[in-house]
Amino acid sequence: MRRCGCLCYAALTPNPTRNILSEIIVDDEITLRLQSPDNAELLHEIIDAERDRLAIERRVSFPATSAEHRNRLKEMDADRAARREIDYAIWLTKPSPDPAVPRQVPPWQMVGEVRFQDLEGENNAGLMHYWLRESCTGKGIMTRAARAMTRNGFEELKLNRIEISVISTNEASRGVPVRLGYEYEGTLRDEIVRLGAHHDLAIYSLLARVWRLG
Repeated sequence: MRRCGCLCYAALTPNPTRNILSEIIVDDEITLRLQSPDNAELLHEIIDAERDRLAIERRVSFPATSAEHRNRLKEMDADRAARREIDYAIWLTKPSPDPAVPRQVPPWQMVGEVRFQDLEGENNAGLMHYWLRESCTGKGIMTRAARAMTRNGFEELKLNRIEISVISTNEASRGVPVRLGYEYEGTLRDEIVRLGAHHDLAIYSLLARVWRLG
């Protein structure tokens, strides 16, 4: 398994064994940055334009207004401090054609999120969620972001197990853990309700010892 991404440290916690990173540079196109309440309006605009698609394709649900997004992001700040959840915005830019300027500053564009939820201190386990705006799908963006997030989980957060659960009919999302070497564990039937219908969840996981062998 190829490991990529440049990890940039942030002085957010004195805990010497678990480093919460403010920024993860995945490659010349993609950077993950800790999500912030300052992004509430932009996040709401992106999600609101594709709410039905995201609702039916993703396991997670989203707030209905920009104010609710801001409150959610503030709650996530508290969850991050308590080590319950860590959320990154996926920012995309194009590589500069000038080799002397390898990364353009503008125009950055938020295109999705990837996060660890239900971080369990005793079990050293975490559940990874992700979503991407439709115009950016099919380009390997989420696979690269999830690969960097996997590395972050094992190397910085010292997780032993990472789980990814996706709606079973979402073949694009299911392809991400498969490409990253996650093992399919099974399907939870009618596990969640989206747009008035029950959906199965496909469960994938990766253990630290298996990842290190990759």
